[in-house]
Amino acid sequence: MSYDGAGVYTFNAGSNSIHSNTIRDCGSKYLRSAGVMVDVESGGSTLAMSITDNTITGNSTAGIAVSGSGHKITGNTLEGNGEDFMDGRGQLQFFASGSSASNCTVTGNTVTASTNRHFLVAEGGSTSGHYFNCNSYCGTAEKQFSWAGEWMDFATWQQKTGHDSRSVLNGATPCRILYFIPAMITGGSSE
Repeated sequence: MSYDGAGVYTFNAGSNSIHSNTIRDCGSKYLRSAGVMVDVESGGSTLAMSITDNTITGNSTAGIAVSGSGHKITGNTLEGNGEDFMDGRGQLQFFASGSSASNCTVTGNTVTASTNRHFLVAEGGSTSGHYFNCNSYCGTAEKQFSWAGEWMDFATWQQKTGHDSRSVLNGATPCRILYFIPAMITGGSSE
């Protein structure tokens, strides 16, 4: 595509389930791209999407970028999205194209971001009605969460927004290693 080249791109779409995909390395400096992009044209609308159990890595603008209302973003693995040249982009991106992102549920995701990348970027107008919890954030990102233009670290994010009260930040330890630690300690399964 000449402009947006997402792995999975919906535009003014009906309700869909985007489930169990591996999406990586979409986009470049000149062709922006998210792994999954739910876009709404001005004056248009999109119904709620279910974005579950996907592995999304190395995409240029974001792992998952949504506008519109009511999306369920659950159980995904997001890592290394939002290239260094795309400042202000995150593993998760809530934007206001045609219809602001609102009332989304973001739970059970594993979100990894290196120093120059971000966990979440929510544009002004795209911060109402969301529910974030039980997520695992990993990495050493300096600017971790952007909420309507205000950058926050994890503790400030939890305090100011009330989100992610049961989520964890694991610093530099890769999430995929931490996932197996309970099983190694107890000798059982990690599930």
